[in-house]
Amino acid sequence: LTYIFSAITQMYLCIQRCVERVRLSTAVLSTSLFLNVALNACFIFGIGFFPKMGLTGVAIATCIARLTELIICLIDSLRNKLVKIHISYLWARNRTLFLDFMKYSIPALFLFIIIIMVYALRLPGAMKGVEYLIHPDFSKITGRTIVAAIGQSFYSMSLGSGIILTYSSYVSKKENMMTSGVWTAISSIIFAIIAGFAIMPAVFAKGIDPESGPGLLFVTLPEIFVQMGQASPFLGRAISVLFFLTVVVAALTSTISLVEPGIAWLVEEKRIPRRKACIIMFSVIWLIGVGSAFSQEIFGFVDNLCSNILLIFGALIAVLFVGWKMDKTAVRDELTNKGSCNTGIYQLVYFAIRYLAPATLIVVFIFNFI
Repeated sequence: LTYIFSAITQMYLCIQRCVERVRLSTAVLSTSLFLNVALNACFIFGIGFFPKMGLTGVAIATCIARLTELIICLIDSLRNKLVKIHISYLWARNRTLFLDFMKYSIPALFLFIIIIMVYALRLPGAMKGVEYLIHPDFSKITGRTIVAAIGQSFYSMSLGSGIILTYSSYVSKKENMMTSGVWTAISSIIFAIIAGFAIMPAVFAKGIDPESGPGLLFVTLPEIFVQMGQASPFLGRAISVLFFLTVVVAALTSTISLVEPGIAWLVEEKRIPRRKACIIMFSVIWLIGVGSAFSQEIFGFVDNLCSNILLIFGALIAVLFVGWKMDKTAVRDELTNKGSCNTGIYQLVYFAIRYLAPATLIVVFIFNFI
């Protein structure tokens, strides 16, 4: 609550300073400071009729001080004609603000991962996690392991589904498709490696089972943030809040990409308004996915069905269509920007699409049922 109260107050005071009302900011923050100090003493030591609460009293005192700031700002807003506080604006949509947030939040997530990696590598026993990553046990690599790895790569790169097909239709004709694909794959691999070196050293340093699965993100990283908080409480809290906030943003962007093909189909083929199409798609996906939230068996079944079967089958259908059904001139124009890009590489890519990719995908698809 203190973060919410403080955020609204600071935004209001910042606006007031922009219109040269600096005295209000000084008065509000000074009042809050003295009130916080006085209440801290009262609640921590039990002065007067206040109960002795220790550290809990610090939190209560801070919350009261922040709430007082907000109340003063609200009262000033009612009396001041220059700037008004409208709580409804907190939920107002702003496309520019959303795009700017997306533009900077994902690079921030990358920066946080690097910071966490550096910190995790310094923990006692972290080198065991490094050895776990760089010294693989090849005896455990089986056909099933390879199929699972391919399924994971297809999922992380959004291959074999309608996501790439739909998004590519929005891309400018000037965009180099092959270059974009290569850089997307490279950035995904680099991020995965950095994430591995951020999580696994901490896993071994804290004695956590490395085969715990996706839950490692929510088990290992909080341990690192707690460790950070021992040296610098503010730094640990700030990085943990910002990191998981950016994780939420990354998850939401992935969700948007997953539902976009269905929404685009409803809008373009069924002429359903986009807002209504979004509600329909999210409702259907929620009904299908709610079972996975309550059953690990259902989650495992759906994960295997999507990652190892449906994505592989979708990719097989795509390469067969592009390699054998789609007009060769159209394929060449799309991949080479109508001949303006390297046509030599295009020949290799087209050969892979036509022969290598279908053969590999058929083998992998069949292996899922063996």
